Amino acid sequence: MLSLDRVQQIKQYLIKRISKYNFKNKLKMDLILKEKRKLQATKYFEKKAQNVAQIILSIPFICILLWSFQASKNKMIMSATGEIVLSSHAPLETISAQSNQLKGVVNKADRTFAFTVPIRSFEGFNSPLQKEHFNESYLESSKYANANFKGQIIEKINFDNDTVCFFRCKGLLKIHGVEKERIIRLKMEVKQQQITVDGNFIVPLSDHNIYIPKIVMQKISSEIKTEISVRFINTP
Repeated sequence: MLSLDRVQQIKQYLIKRISKYNFKNKLKMDLILKEKRKLQATKYFEKKAQNVAQIILSIPFICILLWSFQASKNKMIMSATGEIVLSSHAPLETISAQSNQLKGVVNKADRTFAFTVPIRSFEGFNSPLQKEHFNESYLESSKYANANFKGQIIEKINFDNDTVCFFRCKGLLKIHGVEKERIIRLKMEVKQQQITVDGNFIVPLSDHNIYIPKIVMQKISSEIKTEISVRFINTP
């Protein structure tokens, strides 16, 4: 039979072991809570970053608006509607996507212009997965939110009289964060103060550091046909 002293010793031993066990568990719980708080903080700041990113995404067009208000109204024309269509014609598949969020302004006095379109505004494709790859793998729209084109019209043209004419515009086309100088030929029709500009051109993906994996080269073209149609309301 155990003596009273021995029983007390065993009791004290068990209390110490239990306390040590509880202390270790408390440390584990503290670490878990610490990691949980870190994860919550990360998600919070990611959400804040997304909100900031959304504001940043609008900066190119805000800049266009500021530019337009720096000059007198009768020298500037802003787009009322704008559509852009992208087409890939490859041996095994044809893919098409379009956006109606092409926006821009033209300064009639010095013939300068600026246009922008949000990459994520493109719809269409042949499947939701294609749209996902377009945004995440190829255009990286979370990093490069907009495609922009700014420059100057080469020919002197009259925006105020009814006419149909062709002209060239020279500028920097920025896609996927890479700028490339381009000269693009467009058609303009002016009728009763409404100006319509249409045209198409080819964009080689390699010009903007966009590369297609070999496994899908038969399904995605290395050159994208780009068609635009923009309508302006003119103020003589």
